Amino acid sequence: MISSGKLKFVAKDHQTFEAKARAERWARQVESEIDEGSFIPRGEAEDTTLAEALQRYQKEITPHKKGAIQECNRIDLWIKHPLSTKFLPNIRGSNMAAYRDSRVSDGKAPNPFFRAYSGLNS
Repeated sequence: MISSGKLKFVAKDHQTFEAKARAERWARQVESEIDEGSFIPRGEAEDTTLAEALQRYQKEITPHKKGAIQECNRIDLWIKHPLSTKFLPNIRGSNMAAYRDSRVSDGKAPNPFFRAYSGLNS
């Protein structure tokens, strides 16, 4: 765990290492990400599936958007797909490509996929 006073808020983001050098390298990487503003706590993401994240987004963010009904429909499609059972850190580009390809093979145009996918990136 990082013990620097300025990083107390990261207390839940920790790792266990067999070698001290590896632990120090990890700590420097996390500190660097925090300094750059690119740090993302990984603990919660490791315990959250795509479906859970989408449901939370649908509940907290979507109602305040202009196209809320359409976005809810797109989110519901994502949640029904087997990909939504994966934990967030385990989702790779190849998974997204497979999802897109399955939609296209079902006769869906690729453009709606990219519209739905862009919702994940926002």
